[in-house]
Amino acid sequence: MEQLTAQCFRLMPPILVIGGILGLLKLIPVGPMELPRQHPYNQRLSIGVLITGVGLLLLTVSSAVISTLGIILSVIGTGLYIMALYSARKDFPRKSYNESLRSALSKYSFWNPRDDNSKQKTQKKK
Repeated sequence: MEQLTAQCFRLMPPILVIGGILGLLKLIPVGPMELPRQHPYNQRLSIGVLITGVGLLLLTVSSAVISTLGIILSVIGTGLYIMALYSARKDFPRKSYNESLRSALSKYSFWNPRDDNSKQKTQKKK
């Protein structure tokens, strides 16, 4: 179990830092599915992810002062992410899983999901 925790602390901070940078550049979405990656809320969420990642990177340093600074940055970054997520949820309410899946799959031309009415018509024919 300790090895798994050590692996997480080695792998996750660089992933969070890279994700935060890519989110700031509007290349990937960092927040919920309903939030477009070009929206300013995505950049606010990216700042929280980036600060948390930097804090976790500093946490592994052997110096007690820098490690404490890493803990403080991680808490601040997580708090910023939670506050930005709360304000983003006001403008982009949560969708059901089926609606989210349908909107995501509609972006691909080779996949055209059928709506629930066509399923019911097919079942009635049988």
